[in-house]
Amino acid sequence: ISFWEDGTFSLKADCNNGGGSYTVDGSTLQFGPMMTTMAMCDAESLYDLYMAFMGQVGGFGLRGDQLVLTLKDDAGEMRFENAGPAEKVESPAEPAQYITIEQPTEGAVLDASQPILVSGMGGALFEGNVVVKIVDAAGNELALQPTIIQSPEAGTGGEGPWEVALTISVDAATSGKIVAFATSPKDGSIVAQDEVAVTFQPQAAAEVSLENMAWQLTSLADGSLNSALAIYQVTATFFPEDLRVAGSAGCNRYFGTYQLDGDQLQIPGPLGSTMMMCPDAQMMIEDTYLPTLGLVNSYEIDENNQLNLFDADGNSILVFQVDPYSTTVSFTREELANASFLNEFATAGVVQLSNGEYRAPIVEGSASELVVRLTNFAAFGDLDGDGSEEAAVILVSDAGGSGTFYDLAVVRKQGEALTNVATTQLGDRVQIKNIRTENGEIVVDLLTQGPDDPMCCPTQLTIYHYALQNGALVLVKTEANQ
Repeated sequence: ISFWEDGTFSLKADCNNGGGSYTVDGSTLQFGPMMTTMAMCDAESLYDLYMAFMGQVGGFGLRGDQLVLTLKDDAGEMRFENAGPAEKVESPAEPAQYITIEQPTEGAVLDASQPILVSGMGGALFEGNVVVKIVDAAGNELALQPTIIQSPEAGTGGEGPWEVALTISVDAATSGKIVAFATSPKDGSIVAQDEVAVTFQPQAAAEVSLENMAWQLTSLADGSLNSALAIYQVTATFFPEDLRVAGSAGCNRYFGTYQLDGDQLQIPGPLGSTMMMCPDAQMMIEDTYLPTLGLVNSYEIDENNQLNLFDADGNSILVFQVDPYSTTVSFTREELANASFLNEFATAGVVQLSNGEYRAPIVEGSASELVVRLTNFAAFGDLDGDGSEEAAVILVSDAGGSGTFYDLAVVRKQGEALTNVATTQLGDRVQIKNIRTENGEIVVDLLTQGPDDPMCCPTQLTIYHYALQNGALVLVKTEANQ
């Protein structure tokens, strides 16, 4: 590894080269996003371990001729020998930074009931990073999504194509624009930008099919990560125009190709992705999800509009639902993630979420925390017969003990104000499978503890039907499969 005075560093990780930015404050060392080439090293390579440790670096020091990088939480240290002066290879001329949007074109009319595919070219951008956002005519941000230039040279100033899919909700024909831009790693200023003016048509009910749908993962492999999937988003969208699949793997954006013949579906790889480091739970999801895509052999969409992906032996290995926020024009994920909700564990009986989470001591001065999170499970429909949509969402509460409690909450929107009008508890350590609205009722599929199940490991499929009556959620029907 070599550090340069301009706040960047370069490294060699076995068969790959990479680099990024860094900041120093005293003995504290913080790395920015890192980018490396994507060569396949041999089986004995330490590339993955080395890059994982680099993502945990929190400080540095000198010990004789050694540079010592210390890991966070006293997890250890990395020691480097002094190999003598290093020379940074400078280009004879700084290449021009640019971004262009090629699709959609200026003046296009876009169907907001489908993921909006935006693609273009870019070059000489820091780590190949591109950010795409959609704004309406008043400047309100409707969607924002980062992506990267899809080229091996992107991280070292090269050029190449980029693409991203965004999902928005509009309730009438809406004028706006799509903006693609890149920022400086030094001061955050915009260094390259392009935009196109477009019109978005309102969403309409669409037949659920594999392609051109925003899918959200709800069940992965053996189910051991399903509780984490309720919090962290994993998505997939299949684009039939050129048989490409893209989405979020829990931490990083990924992209690849697929093959489709009737109900036979393969995602042969290799898959490309960004290279961010995220908390362990997200990385564990990602490290399981991406290889599992390579095992897919067929698919089926069931009666509840869930997408089931099967391996060659017919085992269900991935289960998706249609991203619920792609089906509503009344609510956004962001506003529900910053709403107030009734909660029986909170001292005041109410919690105010911030970016989908609430944290506070159980009681004043306590070391135990109450943590409440908004899950990815949501459904929308008219639940009280007034002609307007309500939101039905699921929250999970950890009150510092062994229990993990799931709540069903109904939210009403009046103007811009959100009100949690009713909440009911679904159970302790249950596993949510699906939520939907049917004929004015909320239907929740979940695994509950059967007679012989320990609390940790529910296996009994139970279906609850709730109705909103006189400002309360009433359980009107229960179906249990033994």
